Amino acid sequence: MLRLSILLILLTMPLGNSAFAQRACGLVANMRAQLSNNYGETRRSVGFIGTRVLIETWASDETGSWTLLEIYPNGNACVMRVGNHYREYPPEIPGDDT
Repeated sequence: MLRLSILLILLTMPLGNSAFAQRACGLVANMRAQLSNNYGETRRSVGFIGTRVLIETWASDETGSWTLLEIYPNGNACVMRVGNHYREYPPEIPGDDT
């Protein structure tokens, strides 16, 4: 149900600065718990936007769902994107053409 709510929010968001306020956001611990408990997703990777915003990729091997979570220094997190058909591939080794 949360995924449907998020999708509806994303589809109805107006363009411009007010879009940020309409994203699905909450405390980091709550957002992570929802991804884990409601969708069976686990954290797969992390990275930074600049020096202060953390991005986490969450995904489920069972359902193929995935979520990009944006985490801020104030302890809040927002869902950036959601999708399906998540697949992981082994890292490519330079010079390995197999």
